[in-house]
Amino acid sequence: SEPIRILRRYWTDAAGKILEPTFPSDNPIKKIDYVFYRPAKSWEVVENKVICDAVASDHCAVLTVLRLI
Repeated sequence: SEPIRILRRYWTDAAGKILEPTFPSDNPIKKIDYVFYRPAKSWEVVENKVICDAVASDHCAVLTVLRLI
């Protein structure tokens, strides 16, 4: 979407080019949840994964572990 394209100009998407879907949580087909960070040179993505639980939310959670360099 246009808002995500604008964010990506200034922020780094922790998932990179991985487009794992996050919605709906019971059968995800769209990626609509993100973790962005900046400045890019100051952080390292250690882990990034999607956790789905249809009871907790209609979205899957995005777990990102960042290490400050």
